Amino acid sequence: MIKIFQPYQQAINSSKLFLFLKINFLLLIYIVHIPSLQAQKENIDPNGYNVFYYENGNKSSEGTLENGKPNGYWKTYFETGVLKTEGNRVKFQLDSIWKFYNAKSLLVNTIYYSNGFKNGLSEFYDSAQNLIESVNYINNLKSGEAKKFYHSGQLRILEYYQNDKLEGVSYEYDSTGTIITIREYTGGFLRKEERINRFDSEGKKDGIWKEFYDNGKVKWEGKYTGGELNGIVKEYNAKGGLKTMEKYEKGELNVDSEEVVFFELEKKIRPDGSMLVGGYNNNQKQGIFREYDSTGSLIASYEYKNDLILAEGMLDTAGAKVGPWKYYYESGELKAVGEYVGGMEDKEWIYYFKNGNIQQKGTYLNGVPHGSWKWYYENKQLHREEYFRRGKEDGEVVEYDTIGNILTRGEFIDGIQDGKWFYNVNDHTEEGEFRDDMRHGEWIYKYQDGTPAFKGEYFNGLPMGKHKYYYPNGKIQWEGKYDNGMREGEWKKYTEEGAPSMQIIYKRGEEYKINGIKIKQFEL
Repeated sequence: MIKIFQPYQQAINSSKLFLFLKINFLLLIYIVHIPSLQAQKENIDPNGYNVFYYENGNKSSEGTLENGKPNGYWKTYFETGVLKTEGNRVKFQLDSIWKFYNAKSLLVNTIYYSNGFKNGLSEFYDSAQNLIESVNYINNLKSGEAKKFYHSGQLRILEYYQNDKLEGVSYEYDSTGTIITIREYTGGFLRKEERINRFDSEGKKDGIWKEFYDNGKVKWEGKYTGGELNGIVKEYNAKGGLKTMEKYEKGELNVDSEEVVFFELEKKIRPDGSMLVGGYNNNQKQGIFREYDSTGSLIASYEYKNDLILAEGMLDTAGAKVGPWKYYYESGELKAVGEYVGGMEDKEWIYYFKNGNIQQKGTYLNGVPHGSWKWYYENKQLHREEYFRRGKEDGEVVEYDTIGNILTRGEFIDGIQDGKWFYNVNDHTEEGEFRDDMRHGEWIYKYQDGTPAFKGEYFNGLPMGKHKYYYPNGKIQWEGKYDNGMREGEWKKYTEEGAPSMQIIYKRGEEYKINGIKIKQFEL
């Protein structure tokens, strides 16, 4: 099947991304930050054991300083006195296991460190202290197996990372251990997703169902409709070879079906001795066909569907695509042209709209994007241009609307957003800086006429300090501050005329009072 490479789309205001950044940044704050030293400034021992306190008298942190820097085993605490984090340092670098707790003294996360980097498992726990996620790190990069679990302990997702990017095949399971989704990734890009083993609204089997051998090969597959088998059912051996194929209609086996024989290869020998070899269904070509000359040498290969040619090129002796290939829409128009090496895309590929205009073009290296890529609208207007290095965005990216206005401009370094970025989002623009894939520093939004729409600062992806939102007339709409990514203290809302209309008091990100009225009992 042809693989069309989809352009990267930057997510704006993604709550899931924000939560991910928030968690990771807070962990960083927990580790490197020693809370308030106000109560003990004059008694600090730069080469000994120290205990620091909040203004309310509770401990904020404790551990050994060496030349004024934390070393050895350290603990930090919430203002309530509850343990927040604990772990060891060797030569001032994070080392071995670190543990992180929430305000209710429950373990949230454990991370293994070596020489200041994450090296080993990072594990997350729910409020019942059940393991819900584990991922392995090598020098701060996700690497190898990663797992997510149901609260019952049953495996939910199994996936693999390479250099902090999803790679290879991942599996999603239901609560009984049955695979329900298969996804394939290359360099962090989702290439294919297949939903299987599902039920309809009445609890009956529906859609494609599959069983697997322990080696991951498909053992059996068939399609259900309303709980009954319908269509072709295939059974395979452990090496992937087809064993049996049967046709079902509304749950009943059709022993007279002609469709179950289309995998029987037929050789059509021409008068000159050349031949075409492939499978038929109702006298229509289906699947891969191979064409041989009169000496028996393979000269061409084709992919057919219902007698329509979808692709043509060459296969090697192992069945892998090699050399130039062409792909076609079912209506006959050229869809793509490119080259394979050992079954993987290589060199320049060009994809077309049905009207013949170029849809996208770029180069591959060992099956992943490498070099310049450009996408176009159907009217030939340039849509997006960017650069890749071995499957990762690397260099400037610019995205345009259908009349040439810039929608996005920024830069990637090895797949990570970095430096200044610009977005044109509906009624406003956004400008600011990314550092290591996270918003950092001041971000400014402006309405299309240049009037400020928002001003605020971020630190490693989290909003920090004063944030202000404006009406199109320039009047302030909302203002307030963030502390470690959470709204804190007084937030004020105003009318478009500038009159105060609402006041909300936040404590650690939660609404505490609205217009002076306490809305909940705040737990300390």
